[in-house]
Amino acid sequence: MRALIRLMLLGIAFTLCPLMSALADAQNVPVAEVGADYNYVHTNAPPGGCGCFSMNGGDGWFAYNFNGSWSAVALLSGQHASNIAGSARATLLP
Repeated sequence: MRALIRLMLLGIAFTLCPLMSALADAQNVPVAEVGADYNYVHTNAPPGGCGCFSMNGGDGWFAYNFNGSWSAVALLSGQHASNIAGSARATLLP
């Protein structure tokens, strides 16, 4: 009985997926997009030791869509940490 229900649900899913993709294809693509993220990293380096430190940072990005298939993306990110292995301060920028 469970196998029959699973088979029916699988059949329904395979029937609806092509219909949903056709609806998604009909949506408009924005010309430009902007976003920002916050990052937090906590690590224990070296393994087994307690050289624990945390890093806070973030990134921002801009995307320009030339058409439905081609886009360009610019990303800028940075991280900041203090007291890494006895150091006073560290800032990482790509």
